[in-house]
Amino acid sequence: RDAYARARQLQLLPHQLLRPENYRTGAALQEKLDILRLYLLTEARASWPDVRVRSLEDVEDTAPRLHQQAAAVQSNAVSQLVRLLDAWLEERPPPLPPAPGLPADADDATRASLDSLRRAVCEAYAADSRRAQRRGFGFSLRRAASSAGPGSGAGVFLDGHARLGSVVAAYPGVLYYPYDLMRLQGGAARFEGNACLMLRYDGTLVDGSETSLRLVSPQAMDCPLSVGHLANHPPRGRGANVLACAVDLDASSLPERVLPLLPYVRATEVGWRLRLDRGDAPPTEVRALPRTVAGSAVAPQIAARRRPIDALTEMIQHSLSEMAVAQAAEDAPLRGLVLVASRDIEDEELFLDYRLNPATRDKWPGWYVPLDEEEAARRWG
Repeated sequence: RDAYARARQLQLLPHQLLRPENYRTGAALQEKLDILRLYLLTEARASWPDVRVRSLEDVEDTAPRLHQQAAAVQSNAVSQLVRLLDAWLEERPPPLPPAPGLPADADDATRASLDSLRRAVCEAYAADSRRAQRRGFGFSLRRAASSAGPGSGAGVFLDGHARLGSVVAAYPGVLYYPYDLMRLQGGAARFEGNACLMLRYDGTLVDGSETSLRLVSPQAMDCPLSVGHLANHPPRGRGANVLACAVDLDASSLPERVLPLLPYVRATEVGWRLRLDRGDAPPTEVRALPRTVAGSAVAPQIAARRRPIDALTEMIQHSLSEMAVAQAAEDAPLRGLVLVASRDIEDEELFLDYRLNPATRDKWPGWYVPLDEEEAARRWG
């Protein structure tokens, strides 16, 4: 067997030397490693129990090139996400009825009785939701106080069992494509203090902050899968059990019934709401206006808040705005994120390696303990 393995390596060597992806360094190398990891996990999940890919030799035989591995990851992750959303549509309980109003002169006893009844109804709905998830997903997700340590807030707990390579949650939020980020006045300063940001390798930023989540469809946020933003970094002595996986979701190729459940929205689609909601914020807002807003009554109000800038800067920003609007039309797929189980998960909290930039070590929060500094250095290199 050893002789065969050496012969096989020698046979593959010339082909490997000719591949440009084998000469990657820094972030490009880490992206390749992450894609390979996701490929192995999702392929094992897709072919279970007859796992086709068990070694690097199997990788060479099934999807030897990086773009083939990436395509397989996309296919596996998107198909899983669609199946989960379909299952939720099939199994979800009826929505909660709206809370009844009370007359202004209602006494305290009436108010207390109604509050107690409302809590009981909400608890019953939560139990129905967990049972529906078990039927549809094979597991259920719930929010609870995290075990990551003091100050960690809420976390996501998976009850039941999820096999390695399974999509277990979506990371919801507002999507800023590279062109969108280039149009931001003040650049990244807009996101100072925002601890709910995820950056894809293609430069797309996913903002899962509370402010941004208010702009995502309520129906999508009501889906129990839309909790990826609550996954905490593991505490000291524990490892991550999920990986972030980029997914490109083309509405034209997805079942129309699941589209309202996708917990993503492009910044260009809600840009005017982002600006109005943060009218009292420092001048780090998007300067250029989407075409859908520029001619409206709100445009002069926004323009009045802008600081004076020179004609050249105005021209450049206008050009970037035009490019971003064109990109929104041409780049139809939503560039989202999902969380994939990196091992079998059973009755435990979901932990995601935040992989913070080593160059910002002096700004790391006290609870952050890096899991693999070498990987982090490559990711941000």
